[in-house]
Amino acid sequence: NQYRGMQAGGKEASAIGSLRAIAAAQWQFALTCGNMKYATVLPDLAKPVPATGEGFLSPDLTAADTFEKSGYIFKMVGKPLEDGRTACNGAPVAEGYAATADPARPGVSGQYYYGVNPDRVLYLDEQGTYTENLGESGAAGHGAELR
Repeated sequence: NQYRGMQAGGKEASAIGSLRAIAAAQWQFALTCGNMKYATVLPDLAKPVPATGEGFLSPDLTAADTFEKSGYIFKMVGKPLEDGRTACNGAPVAEGYAATADPARPGVSGQYYYGVNPDRVLYLDEQGTYTENLGESGAAGHGAELR
């Protein structure tokens, strides 16, 4: 049905926008607060920075480690550094991260699976998820770059 296709397209556009916002927030976090390291979980991007009292990402994208928004399930992981270093807001930091968005109902809420890491290249795949299999840096092992 044409309406359902348009609806899924809107949800995909929302997912892409959300992943771009996460990548931008991670870059700002690394530059200003993380000493060129990244947050390990999404809620840490909401923690306020002492200098400004502001976080890096809106509450709708930082409510939980994994959450659903606009028909997509979002998740971000980063392996905390073993030396226990933290960012200016007290959050543990990682060398990299992998943020992913999977359709909550594949084929209905969205056709594509998405992922992004510190390289800030957005990947998409129609066949399978990037959750648990996108490296915390470097190119994705499947799918294509979103242009």
